[in-house]
Amino acid sequence: NEMAAAGVTKSAARMTRAALQEQIVALFAQAMEYPPEVFAEDVALEAELGIDSVKQMELLGKLEAQFHLPARPETFRLSDYGTLRKITDFVHGASITSGQPNVAVSTELREHTAATRPLVSAANEVNSPVLSREELQSQIVALFAQAMEYPPEVFTEEVALEAELGIDSVKQMELLGKLEAQYELPPRPESFRLSDYGTLRKITDFVYEALSASQGVAQRSPAFAVG
Repeated sequence: NEMAAAGVTKSAARMTRAALQEQIVALFAQAMEYPPEVFAEDVALEAELGIDSVKQMELLGKLEAQFHLPARPETFRLSDYGTLRKITDFVHGASITSGQPNVAVSTELREHTAATRPLVSAANEVNSPVLSREELQSQIVALFAQAMEYPPEVFTEEVALEAELGIDSVKQMELLGKLEAQYELPPRPESFRLSDYGTLRKITDFVYEALSASQGVAQRSPAFAVG
């Protein structure tokens, strides 16, 4: 329909850095319920605005999903991105490096297409095989094992990621952000709480259900291989 077509045209346009920053400010302001004007380029997100590392990682994950960014480099450290200027530079640079246009899908457009599939990736789905939950879990295990340098067999479905494997909340949020970027998941619901997803079974269920909700029955395989 006309709304979807207009959304595709708008989404495919390359954004200026200034326009990108405006959208990032809007997302941060909405998530934190702060007025947009507090998000000056060089304000310290944690020291001055009280946005702790877990919340920063959550917001970065939302940006990665919204702008369809590639996985973060292994050298990524959240502490290097403590201002809006640095966050904007990271997102802008990642979108250019990936060879894709800077894609910003508005909340309204996402809601409009949530029952179908992400507009940006629709063309890539046609020849993709259906991804079973078992295959998805195997890929998630591979990503966690590689990131943590643990043997894959320690990632049983019910092992407690923090209490038993020592994967703290910041690292969990980082890994979840990687999964969201890899599978191009829609933004998390407002009710999302990391503490509700402390095992591999729950993480797998979350990703699988998000794929199902955004793309219907035909889940996509990941954009790139893991492991």
